[in-house]
Amino acid sequence: MHVIGVDIGGTRIKGRVFNAQWETVKEFSVDTDAAKGKEAILTALSNVLDTLTNSSLAIAGIGIGSAGRINAKTGEVVFATDNLPGWNGFQLKNWVEQKYSIPTSVDNDANTALIGEQFLSEHRFEESAVLLTLGTGVGGANYIRGQIVRGAHHQSGEWGHTVLYPGGRPCNCGKNGCIEQYLSGTALLSEAEKQTGRAFTHGREIFESMEKDDRLKRVVEEFIQNLVLVVGNISTSIDPDRVIVGGGVVESYTYWWEDFLSALHEQGITTELARATKLNKAGMYGAAHIALEAWKEGREEHETT
Repeated sequence: MHVIGVDIGGTRIKGRVFNAQWETVKEFSVDTDAAKGKEAILTALSNVLDTLTNSSLAIAGIGIGSAGRINAKTGEVVFATDNLPGWNGFQLKNWVEQKYSIPTSVDNDANTALIGEQFLSEHRFEESAVLLTLGTGVGGANYIRGQIVRGAHHQSGEWGHTVLYPGGRPCNCGKNGCIEQYLSGTALLSEAEKQTGRAFTHGREIFESMEKDDRLKRVVEEFIQNLVLVVGNISTSIDPDRVIVGGGVVESYTYWWEDFLSALHEQGITTELARATKLNKAGMYGAAHIALEAWKEGREEHETT
């Protein structure tokens, strides 16, 4: 018995085949090419799934984590921003099952990342945790009493589209002042370019240069203060055992993490903080996990009928 876990990111689509011992049997990834629209995303997804299913292995199920509000029961992308153009309203589960004839489960990518992070971490049995991902956009997931909370409208954990500054920067979700417009890697690059007139390709360049440029230092200081405000709001509203911060911005944590923790302490925020250490693979593990759970449920139903 094998399961496939796929993580659809704004930059790359990654997939792995796992055996019953959670060992990686096969893996493959390609660029997402999201800017070219839905058909380009589906072509990339097909390349990954074609490669992973093209063997003699018996695949019990496919699990997929995707950006957007996902109806985990139907596998529909209920809502997606232009980070994945054309994705809004797409019946992703149906498309994959029709193409590959393999039972497929779909969930929000932050949900699958948090499932994978908990599964792979020594803290996997914590009562509650919140994941905040700072990447191309800002995502999130809530894990309460051992379960992912998805919400009545499939948007629980959508921290990126919670308003941080009313009337603030316009967001591609249609609102203004969303967290994503202040804490994403995209927002960090945009603000640094605005303040300096220089072009940056990666957040690490900003962090590496901030000690030599006061303008960049102010950009990072503002980023830290905004992150403190967001974590403080999460701490007050949910009061989890820990908040896990991940995403591409955290790859450069050595430049700003200690300042961030100090600022939290100054604000009296005592919630435990952790960096996501498995996110480059957690999404695939989490997606495979939901596929395995769906397979188990299907087998149990079959045995009772």
